[in-house]
Amino acid sequence: MRFNAEAWKALAQAQSRPIILLADDMNSGASSYQDTLGRLQTFRLNDPSWPRIVTMYTILGGTAQEFIDFVTPMSAVANQIGPAPKTTYAEIISACDQVLAAIDPRVNPWP
Repeated sequence: MRFNAEAWKALAQAQSRPIILLADDMNSGASSYQDTLGRLQTFRLNDPSWPRIVTMYTILGGTAQEFIDFVTPMSAVANQIGPAPKTTYAEIISACDQVLAAIDPRVNPWP
């Protein structure tokens, strides 16, 4: 997600991709993020194997809360990218800056 925002921002700054295509790329990315994160949330809440996964993650030194803390900002950003205004390069850069501010580059799901 962060790498895509960096790429979209660079394209907008260079004005090397038409706005309509760049906006479409961002909307497609947002939809994919929402789908993936939604499936992960459904799995976390409903799959009987989730407790075993949490146990394995705990053995590695992590916690279930750390996992939730890792995914929460991604979900928020995924929901913001789609409806964000993207009719100018400046708006696209602004949307990308919001993603970059929300997703810590050092975040790693593995303890």
